Amino acid sequence: MGDKSRGLYGKFHIERTDGKSAPGEKHNGCDYFVLDLTCDPHAAPALRAYADSCEADYPQLAADLRAKLGPPNPARKEIPMSKDEAAIEAEIKEKGLTAKRITPDMLDAEIVAEDYHVFPGSCLTVCCLTLKNGFTVTGESACASPENFNAEIGQKIARSNAREKLWPLLGFRLRDQLAA
Repeated sequence: MGDKSRGLYGKFHIERTDGKSAPGEKHNGCDYFVLDLTCDPHAAPALRAYADSCEADYPQLAADLRAKLGPPNPARKEIPMSKDEAAIEAEIKEKGLTAKRITPDMLDAEIVAEDYHVFPGSCLTVCCLTLKNGFTVTGESACASPENFNAEIGQKIARSNAREKLWPLLGFRLRDQLAA
């Protein structure tokens, strides 16, 4: 049975590093929930909501969570990474490859705005992604049969094609940092 059909179940065993989950301690028997910030596209929005909820009681924790996540991007729709991308991320983690690298979340954190244009009389959709530093990348999509044109699908494909162009750009930046 796949994870998507199982619902909520005990997948992880959590133990506090401060020893307070030991028998007789304050947090013995507490119920914990794990979020996968690398591969689960729903984790970051959930953690942002938690930061908002706990801010009055734990302002430093809320600030630390927001710093870890980076600024929210209201201009960008939450678009989950592809199944292939998620599988590769999972494999990287399973193999313990821990050196500095570019992750899908890092790509998404660079995007501060997105704009779309469909050229009149065509099936060509262009997506322009604006990055934190003001640089822009574009992606395109087009269908051969006008009868198959769908604006939402065209935007998804064009955005994905634009986003793919970020891998070599961020890779170049990281390589420069590693070589310094």
